[in-house]
Amino acid sequence: FHGGGLEAGDKKDDRGMYLEVAEQGIIVVSANYRMYPDFGFPVYLEDASTAVACALECVKNYTKYGQVWIGGISAGGYISMMLHFAKDYLAKQCVDESLIRGYIFDAGQPTTHFNVLRERGMDTGAIRVDEAAPIFYLTEKYVANPRQKYFVICAENDFPGRPEQNQMLIKAMIVHGCDEKQITYKVMNNFTHAQYVWTKDENGHYPYATMIGAFITKNQ
Repeated sequence: FHGGGLEAGDKKDDRGMYLEVAEQGIIVVSANYRMYPDFGFPVYLEDASTAVACALECVKNYTKYGQVWIGGISAGGYISMMLHFAKDYLAKQCVDESLIRGYIFDAGQPTTHFNVLRERGMDTGAIRVDEAAPIFYLTEKYVANPRQKYFVICAENDFPGRPEQNQMLIKAMIVHGCDEKQITYKVMNNFTHAQYVWTKDENGHYPYATMIGAFITKNQ
């Protein structure tokens, strides 16, 4: 799922990077979702869960459900977190979340998203944890799936507090039964928020695509 603060972006934005992931033998499905200001919480989550269900139906003849990953960048990272931790969204689409092999949470916001706060007329820099926050769902009801893997990515110079929030999410996952070995945390040094996604090397390729492909291949 693409980024853009839940108010901008398009499924085609990162096409060049997606193509390089696909060249590594991985099917990539990118989806749009309705956004602010026309639509608010939780419409984009409902759209995202529908997209997951449709994608699974489309690829069922090419791959096993157990090899499917859900991921996103920035706002897409937040959406991916919500789909995992707030179980009802995928459940309403009859998606068995336990069959998802793993998740890529790239630069996502584990607390209530700043645009949800804006929708409520609140300070967008405030830290809130409620039903719109992925970490809200990490309670005694959360049951960690021992076969799932998680790739959590954050820039060294990300938005203020974003790296610490992601570290807090990881700690909460471990406290609630997730094995530390299931989680890979990657700090992208010398980058700002999601800047590394669009950065090319001297040969015109995306190191980010290589990194994502290598992680998925290693953990299949």
